[in-house]
Amino acid sequence: MIKISDPLYYFSIFQNKKTKSFWQEARNTAASGGKFMLDMSELEANSYVSRNKGEWSIAWPVTIKKKFLMPAYDKNFNKTYEDITDARTEDVRKLIIEKNTKFAVAYSGGIDSTLVVASLIKNLTKEQLTNIYIYCDTASVIENPIFYKKFIQFCMM
Repeated sequence: MIKISDPLYYFSIFQNKKTKSFWQEARNTAASGGKFMLDMSELEANSYVSRNKGEWSIAWPVTIKKKFLMPAYDKNFNKTYEDITDARTEDVRKLIIEKNTKFAVAYSGGIDSTLVVASLIKNLTKEQLTNIYIYCDTASVIENPIFYKKFIQFCMM
């Protein structure tokens, strides 16, 4: 079982050794920019980023805007992910109805973007979903192929 003191690491599919031959073939056919990105993903320094103590160290300075700072801890907070995503999707619905707002979702295939897309599909009508644009690439599909084929490829068209 994971303990609070255990180190947590970010790890990407690009470093997955089972897909090494796929990425090598992709590199062989990629343009120079793609080759550069694939080469960067091979650097061990970029493979793991410690998330201990809430720290995420990177090689360049980052300024976090006030509106994106972590909220203060609330010991009485008891909402689920579903409660939160349903509420945010309701905000999206209102903007679609009132202003015909269009939304772009960067879908990586990971758990976070899958949660967002699942909430949108669950809570919006087929007509409202026409205002949602899902942006993804081959890596997104490889990360979560069943969700992509079952929900994004067919439900979002």
